Formats: sequence, C-alpha cells, structure tokens
Amino acid sequence: MEGLVTAPRVVLAIRTSPDWAALARDSAAGLAIDPARFAAPEDIVSFPGDIAALIAKWDAISRVPFFECRRRLKEIAAATWRRVEDGRVLASAAVGGEDDLVFFCDDDDWVAPDLVARTRALETAGVDALVFPLIRLGVPSFTFGREGGAVTHPVGPVRPFGFRYQTNNYGLTRRAFERAGVASLIEHVRASQTADRLGFVDEYVPLAVSATNKTPCSASLLTQIVADREAFMRFLAAYLEGLKRLVIPAAHGWLAGPLWETIRLFEAVKPRR
Repeated sequence: MEGLVTAPRVVLAIRTSPDWAALARDSAAGLAIDPARFAAPEDIVSFPGDIAALIAKWDAISRVPFFECRRRLKEIAAATWRRVEDGRVLASAAVGGEDDLVFFCDDDDWVAPDLVARTRALETAGVDALVFPLIRLGVPSFTFGREGGAVTHPVGPVRPFGFRYQTNNYGLTRRAFERAGVASLIEHVRASQTADRLGFVDEYVPLAVSATNKTPCSASLLTQIVADREAFMRFLAAYLEGLKRLVIPAAHGWLAGPLWETIRLFEAVKPRR
C-alpha cells in the first residue's frame, strides 16, 4: 500500500556540534582553545555569550573538565544510536530528503532501540511528520506531550509541548522535505515555524521513542550553576537525586543503561569538599 512504511529507511541525523573529543584532548594537553571551536554556529537565544568564561568556571570547580564531560555525554548518546535496529546515523548536513523518515538529534540525545519497529506500521501517506512525546531528563524530569494528546507510559509528570516539535521527537517524511528545504527543518524551533507556515500534517503517536538529556553542562544552564561552588554543589545534588529517584516504566527499559552511565559521570564531576 502506497505510503505505508513497511521497510522504512529511518535516519538519525545528528546536528552539527563541536568536536568534543578533540577539544578534550587539546585542553588536557594545555593548548589554548579558540572559542570559535565551541561557540554556537548561529544566534541561539539560550546560548550564553560568555561561554568561554563559564567553561573556565566549570573547570575551576568540577573534577571532570567541561570538554571531557561533553565528550563522555556524546559517547553515552551515540551508544543508543548504534542500538537502533535497521536505522542509519548520518550527520545532518548529509540529509537530502530521500529517506522515508528522518529524526534530527543533538549529540547528547538518546533514542529507543526499537524506533524503526515502532514506525513500521504507521501510515504516512499525506503526513509530513510523525510526532511523539519526549522524555526530558534533568531538574526536573518529565515527559512532554502534545496538548490534548495521550502519553503512554510517561516518565515523571506530563507537561505540554513548548513548541510544535521538541528537540528530537519529530520524524519527517519525504513529503515534508518536498515541501520545505532541509535547512528549515533541522532545528526544532525553526522546524515548528516552518510546519505552521506550510500547514504540515502531523500524526501524533502517544509512546515516546527518545529522550533529551538536560545535564548540568548544558550551555543554557551554565550561567546559573557555575556562579559559585555552593550553587554548583546544590544543583548537582538535586540533579543526581532526581535521576536516582526516577521510576522508569518497563516500556522505557532502554533508558536504564544510559541513565546510570550519566549518574556515574556526574558523581565523578562532584567537587570534593
């Protein structure tokens, strides 16, 4: 049947990000780091303008340097991408719109291993995007759900989407790329605006297939948590306690491994008193 995704070519398209491994290596070697290597590639409201100074404050407090922490977070995320059965992982710049379904992800986002299986029987004729709830891990942790739509097996409380599409919860069909250029669909806020403008047709599916990992070294959080050592300690304690107390439904058992790896990483980050 035309439009039925029976053997979909599903792609995880990883958005451009700094080369954390090279930054961690060069920083450990004591080399000067040009801020252009890790600054936001475009104007992003939540991205602090004094990022280099904030990273220096992190490194003065934390037992794990900032770049090493980000390198490890990408490793944890990449392990989830590799477990996706029958999926392909590409850089977002390599997306051409010829695949059946494309999910754009940040380099610290997690994806369910049965993502492709869950999309296999979904009707996509006349549909521009498959949209799922999104598990958000952080302070606090909760699950984003579309207003008026069900959320099956949420992690934590349910909150409404802040945008039409959230970080990595939207899978774009070929039809979407035929109607809009790839560049306007990569980032979720711009993709939401594009979908609104062009009248995209979404198919909402109530079970999450991904998670966003809002860690203490997320750029948008640095300003508030590295103000001083005590602020850092308080935030880190709240973050770790929240993750350890999370109740993970069996349907999201795939979260357990990367969750505990994240907990171990930030236990190592904690500065000694």
